[in-house]
Amino acid sequence: MTESPPELTRLRVPYTTVKRRVMERQERRFGGPVMSFVRGTHFRPSGRANYLHILSWLKDAETWSVSLPEEMARHTREKASVSQVVEKGYLESLTSSEEISKIMHFDSLTKVLSVEDPQLMFYLRNLDWADFVRRTGFTRFEVPEEYDFALSFAGEDRPFAERLNDRLTDMGFNVFYDMTDQHRILAADLEEFLGPICESRASFIIAILGPEFGKGGGPGSSRTSSRRGWASP
Repeated sequence: MTESPPELTRLRVPYTTVKRRVMERQERRFGGPVMSFVRGTHFRPSGRANYLHILSWLKDAETWSVSLPEEMARHTREKASVSQVVEKGYLESLTSSEEISKIMHFDSLTKVLSVEDPQLMFYLRNLDWADFVRRTGFTRFEVPEEYDFALSFAGEDRPFAERLNDRLTDMGFNVFYDMTDQHRILAADLEEFLGPICESRASFIIAILGPEFGKGGGPGSSRTSSRRGWASP
């Protein structure tokens, strides 16, 4: 601010009315691109709303940018699913679209999502968040399980398991596949690591019932689970 009027001006319009009018104007400007961002390219109402979580972290950030590695470390429940859209390049592709690139920027090296328009930050921070989440169409913003599916298979069936993992993740599902979490598995006892995933951290277990299943030698192939399971021959 470089100048100010010599006298104060008394406004007779309530602040709430002014704010409502500003939000209506900003909704016309930012509503479409922001909705496109949170829904992503493969919108499913029952999906994990990864981009909606990212937007929530951005609106609550102290600055106009958010470091996704730092946020994922703080939000462990969403870490596995959000990391997929970050690491597989889905977020970079989405923010590179003509519509969204006008309001947001994602640095693929630092994994920082940022905005430069103060009016956009005002819009995000003053949204009725509960109403906005409802309008996005997502039916599961808070999901108790970390994974939608966990793959259980014998080592001989890994080629099929890998193709299945790729297909499910491309559809937007969050999948536990041992090679994806290899860095964590190597640092832990295998049974202790896989046990909670099979028992409570995945909504469904997909058992790939090859000839060697149940004889050991693959992730979860020697475990039984009380949770619901899908089987693939």
